Parts: sequence; structure tokens; C-alpha cells
Amino acid sequence: MRPSSVEGLKRSIEQWTRDLSSERAAFASLAKEMLESFHADLPVLEGLIEQYQAAGLGFTLKHRSMESWGFVLRDATEPGRYRWQEFKPFGFIGHHTHDTPEECIGDMFDCGYITPDPDALDRLSAEPEWHRGMAVTLVIQQMNSRQIAWEEGHRQIENINATYGKLEAA
Repeated sequence: MRPSSVEGLKRSIEQWTRDLSSERAAFASLAKEMLESFHADLPVLEGLIEQYQAAGLGFTLKHRSMESWGFVLRDATEPGRYRWQEFKPFGFIGHHTHDTPEECIGDMFDCGYITPDPDALDRLSAEPEWHRGMAVTLVIQQMNSRQIAWEEGHRQIENINATYGKLEAA
């Protein structure tokens, strides 16, 4: 059941409740554990979906234990679909494409992104660490597309790191 959805969690609660009430004693403790988990997850996911509906695209969540965020947007490469874009203080790190924004939120939830943080991208993208990360990403893209040689790319990355190291020391 991935990504999680409100309907999927409700179906799971129904199924595990039936399993718990059956005479399958061997599964009783597992069923109780699963039900506790689903009952805890359902209101959190419902709340996130509700907050997304109020906020719309750009809705941003922070990971529960890492310095990592994700936000929902239209997918530029697959018209009609949506993605959630992951980022860290040094820049973008990946994305996950789904058919609906709600599936994006369910996937974010499954991955541990649960705390709304609407200003995260603006806040982090103003920092030198973000700018350094974006400059390094550009060089890596140039290396991967063979616009520059590996040696040249590494020289440029060393220069970028040296420049931003000087800025941090100032």
C-alpha cells in the first residue's frame, strides 16, 4: 500500500480488524500492532491532505528526523502528473512522480516527511550552502553530459568549494 492514502489506510483498518476478530490467534499480536499503527497514521495523513488542500501546490513538509524537505508541484516532464521534489540545505536531491498531489503527500508521509514548513525553500535557497550546492550540481551535469571532462569538472568543484569556504570563514 504505497503510497499511503486515506482510503487505503481505512481499508487496512477494516481488514486487520477482521483478522483480529477471527480465530487466528497466532496473528492477534501482529494485527493489534498493525491496527495501532494505522489508527495513528490515519489522522496525521488526513491532516496533511487537508493542509495541502488549503495551501495548494508548493506545500512543503520537513522530514521527521533529517534535515530534508519535500514539496508538491506539477511534473514538468510528464504533463498531467505531479511530483514531490526532495531537497536538503545544499540543494535538490531527487523527485518522485505520481498521478495526483494526494499520492505525492502519501508518499512523502511514507518516507517520513510529516511537518509542514512552508518557508523552507525560500529560507534555505538564500544560504551560501545552497548556492555552493547548485554550482556543484551544474558542474556535475556538465560532466555527465560530457560538456566538460572529468578532470576539469573536479577542478571546478575544488574552486567552488574553496570560494564558498572563504565566504564561510569571513
